[in-house]
Amino acid sequence: MIYPYFFCELCDAKHALVEVVDCKYGKDQLSWDNYNEFHKCPACSGSHFYRQKDFNRLLGCGIILFGILLVPITYGISLAIVALVDWFLYNRVPDTIVCYKCKGEFFGIQSIPKNITSFDHHSSILGAVLAITVFALSVRFTERRTPTEPETEPLSEKERKYIGSVLRRHLEASDES
Repeated sequence: MIYPYFFCELCDAKHALVEVVDCKYGKDQLSWDNYNEFHKCPACSGSHFYRQKDFNRLLGCGIILFGILLVPITYGISLAIVALVDWFLYNRVPDTIVCYKCKGEFFGIQSIPKNITSFDHHSSILGAVLAITVFALSVRFTERRTPTEPETEPLSEKERKYIGSVLRRHLEASDES
């Protein structure tokens, strides 16, 4: 039997959920004892969760890439085989629950509540748009608050002659080398 555990992204540690949890980011032991209600995350108190497959993404991308590389040799049959492998793994690999706020993952949960659905890409896109908007507004605010430099006075005749002589000297030196 797999005991449920929580991988905390904040403290980068794995915590078994059958004993007293020692997470420096966790709020209190009562919230850890009631984790399976999924009303709030015991580590960050976030209230939004999503489900995902407990599968290594890098391995999944490697399998797909392997199938793509074999396309010229197998005339595309490798893509059908990779699709079957993907379907088989999708149906065999258990789900995990992830907190939207802290990205903490709950593994080994036997019955995942129906209200926890797959990752909501719409909220992710809205979050990215919001972050970009805040960034753009902060850049604009900073540009407006930065004092302008005073107007530079034109060079005097003496300064022009000096700069001309320095440039000539350096250009002649670079021509010789």
